[in-house]
Amino acid sequence: MNAIVSEPTWGYHLNDSIYTLSCPPCPKWAKRFDQQNWNRLGVVVWDDHAQRITHMFGSQTMRMLEEARASKVWKKQGLVVGTIAYRISMPADKKVKGKITENPTENKMEKDDWCLTNTIQLSPSQTKEFLSFLEQNDAKLKEIIAKENEERSRILGKVYSLILSWRRERKAKEALITPEIKQDPKPPANNGTSIPQGKYYTITQVAEMCGVTVRTVTAWLKKEKLHGVDLPGMGKIIEEKELIQFIKENRQRLMK
Repeated sequence: MNAIVSEPTWGYHLNDSIYTLSCPPCPKWAKRFDQQNWNRLGVVVWDDHAQRITHMFGSQTMRMLEEARASKVWKKQGLVVGTIAYRISMPADKKVKGKITENPTENKMEKDDWCLTNTIQLSPSQTKEFLSFLEQNDAKLKEIIAKENEERSRILGKVYSLILSWRRERKAKEALITPEIKQDPKPPANNGTSIPQGKYYTITQVAEMCGVTVRTVTAWLKKEKLHGVDLPGMGKIIEEKELIQFIKENRQRLMK
């Protein structure tokens, strides 16, 4: 079921299937990415003045609804809605042309964390109408959450299948290598880098498997949420067992 408010300057609707085609017409000013969000499973809010369309997951919307029930701050301040993203802060004390920036601690409070992007500020009256709409469609919202969980499980299952497939492929290639080729009686001319035996992935490969950016994976390594091995010439590489354990422990966040 899809619904949209009658006001021409803003609106909202529910998409109860993956990339549905039965939602209201998309605004003419919408860009290609906006059009994808318009049909995406979840909750969509748009604002004509800002020419912005934001998408919210069902689970995210349900948490927002529960917080609004517990707090009445929105009656005075309204509500900010947006898309969940992972923020990576940049150092503010880097040297520029031999000098240090004047305010090195200006961004000190900004930490790598989940945040809202593509935000839309709703007024108190708009918030009241939006929350009322969500209350009326509570059952539909729960159905959306169930479908999101199914889709996330499918994606993670695909990631596990890829990892297992790569592991089998590696073992098959190793079986074709003779012991004579594996054994080298001559010591290396130069001191090399020794790493534990196993399968490793580059930062780019990890980003693709987890559905995030390379910068996000780099931030995980920097914050030691994910551990890697520093390989000269290649940068950080992540061992397969370490990656699988990380995905299991952060399954909910990766599926958002």
